[in-house]
Amino acid sequence: MISALKPRYGAKTRIDVYVNEQYCLTAEKRVVTALGLETGQAWDETAFWQQAAASELDAALERSYTYLEGGMRSRRQLEEKLERLGFDQPIRELVLEKLEKLGFADDEAFARQWMQRNLTNKSVRAVRQQLRQKGVDRELIDTIAREETDEAAEIEKCAAICRKYLDAHGDAQRNCRRAVAACQRRGFGWEQIRAALAQIGQDEDWAE
Repeated sequence: MISALKPRYGAKTRIDVYVNEQYCLTAEKRVVTALGLETGQAWDETAFWQQAAASELDAALERSYTYLEGGMRSRRQLEEKLERLGFDQPIRELVLEKLEKLGFADDEAFARQWMQRNLTNKSVRAVRQQLRQKGVDRELIDTIAREETDEAAEIEKCAAICRKYLDAHGDAQRNCRRAVAACQRRGFGWEQIRAALAQIGQDEDWAE
């Protein structure tokens, strides 16, 4: 028996269906209304999916396209978004399969775009970590990272950050320490920072 129909937190058009006081599934509000679901009504999950699967799939695709309007996403990000909205796993799998065919769930394309956009002022290590947090495969990240950058470019980016701080007014030694800290926050290692300081003619001892 349906014991409760509750709006899903953070998704006003989604309704959580409870059966015998236990959470059962989440469905579009329009689907719940169209099927005439009410509390106290007998529950038949098989019958529900026979009538609601197509509508749920359409709704999941609609939510995915809206989410993608903010930019490309990794496959895991898309799946997690759909899961938060309460779409069941079979629906999520169908949506991801369709999005992949359309080129919207392409982790390689996503990783390349993300890396090209963020490598302008961050280290490869920092960008790689960002991509890992977004669920992109480690081997894929490593492959793209090798193709998109080189050590000389890393040192040049690090040097540009150092110049910004070293050109500022104030105590030179303090500025140097601030430059080193800024480089470290962006994921550059000490060897890269030391090479960058040497490239701009800065004594690394000032950073100690």
